[in-house]
Amino acid sequence: MLVEGIWDFYLLKSLPHELKTMTNTNELRVSENFPRVPKPCENVATKFFACFYEHGKQPAGKSDADVGNVALEKCKDAMLVYNSCVDAEMAKNPKEFFRVPEAYRMRK
Repeated sequence: MLVEGIWDFYLLKSLPHELKTMTNTNELRVSENFPRVPKPCENVATKFFACFYEHGKQPAGKSDADVGNVALEKCKDAMLVYNSCVDAEMAKNPKEFFRVPEAYRMRK
């Protein structure tokens, strides 16, 4: 079982981001870097956000839990371009994690 898990990990590491998210959940997902918009990705982000805004609105007076998934399906091409652009740009300049000074940590 552990060997299969390791194999799955290495297999997923070699796949493009869009395929990883779809194989893990069988549903469309935005990048883990959403809603960041690096400068080189402004045009593709604008197209995706406009499409998602247009198709992702709740109908007036109705509650529809699937409206977000439907919007992602309709905007799939724009989303995949956005995901790949943002992920590539964020990989070039990863954010450095740092530990918050003791004075700002929550106390129990």
